[in-house]
Amino acid sequence: MTVVDSSACLPDADVAVVATSSMLDVVAETVAPLLERGINVVSICEELAYPHVSHPRLARQLDELARQNGVTLLGTGANPGIIMDTLPLLLSSMTQQAHRVVIRRSADMSRYGAILEKFGLGLTPEQFGLAQRRGAVIGHVGFEQSVAALGSGLGWRLDEIEVDDVRPVRITDRARHGRHRSLEAGTVSAVRHAARGLIADRVVIDLEINFGFFEPGDDIAPGDRCRIEGVDQNIEVVATAGYESHLSTVAVTANVVTAVAEAPPGLRSMAELPVVSFASRGAWTNVDQRGQP
Repeated sequence: MTVVDSSACLPDADVAVVATSSMLDVVAETVAPLLERGINVVSICEELAYPHVSHPRLARQLDELARQNGVTLLGTGANPGIIMDTLPLLLSSMTQQAHRVVIRRSADMSRYGAILEKFGLGLTPEQFGLAQRRGAVIGHVGFEQSVAALGSGLGWRLDEIEVDDVRPVRITDRARHGRHRSLEAGTVSAVRHAARGLIADRVVIDLEINFGFFEPGDDIAPGDRCRIEGVDQNIEVVATAGYESHLSTVAVTANVVTAVAEAPPGLRSMAELPVVSFASRGAWTNVDQRGQP
């Protein structure tokens, strides 16, 4: 592996994957030089997944830069990217008129390390409050992008997008151990973060995620649930074990690489890509007509 201190030192490539920050203004400093070199870019920056509402000026600049250089820029991941935006858009096709979307998730954070700090996991309640007031505890980045992308895809003109402050929902009474970090007794082991999109003071998009180190017996519902409420029927998908965020993000990022290289130039969102273009092609790509490898 070669480590360089500037994107100018990187070799030529068809596609670059940028996985550095959740914040678009930070990632743009890395992305822009790559676009100028004619390299397509995939990034797991949450704010890049659908930045037109949260960062309209920067989104326009990056879109113009990508078009000028004939390349494509995409922000993606498990969430934002699939779980709270592209997946519900796909499910909504089974009702003739969707009028509300409700999604509940429980994300296991025990595989993560440094990222736990922005959720306040492992802090005492007092430490959590202090860290939140100084801006160190921010919770999930990407709610605004998921709500905006989903609303746009459904053709809804949202009047407002609300994002709550992240809050502790469980203080562990014994140590809990993850792959890279342990949470001591008396510290926050789970937090809840929520957001919503409104039309005429009515909540039409209702999103909520629990993040934590979970154990059997916790009073937090496991798994992921997506419900599309329609005029003719309701569509509900329940993943009782939940979607594994870390593995899902890696998979989505890998699966969109070819799609991004082949997409029209400009800043794109997942909803603009054909579903088949980022479907998993891992195990059975070289088969004969009988399905034999």
